[in-house]
Amino acid sequence: MTKSPHSERKLINQVRMSKYVIIYGSGMVGELTCKRLQAHGLGQKIVSFAVSEGQKDALLDSLLCGFPIQKIDKLVEYRKTAIIIIATLPNVQAEIEANLLRLQFENILFVSPKLYRNFFQNYIPDFL
Repeated sequence: MTKSPHSERKLINQVRMSKYVIIYGSGMVGELTCKRLQAHGLGQKIVSFAVSEGQKDALLDSLLCGFPIQKIDKLVEYRKTAIIIIATLPNVQAEIEANLLRLQFENILFVSPKLYRNFFQNYIPDFL
């Protein structure tokens, strides 16, 4: 299943039904995705942040939002049980999706620009 939910509510409903979550992307989109999941009480489902093989090793074995950052090939044990949320800028999502399909990940969701805007709109009131 490869989908792009267009609202935070739809994403949260899908995550609630999953056993685990892996956030693919350790930048600003990934961090905001993590914070929105935590705001809904779903942080316990997050296993890790995932990055590509070509990422700098300095990122590996570090934490983001309290979760480890690991190369995606180290997370293949979750390919059937986790939702993978591709939380990157749109121009690299197709390449990441191809890699995930090659590794046989089954449940892939994208953070679209519309979903990112929805996250941001819901995130700002947390600070007001």
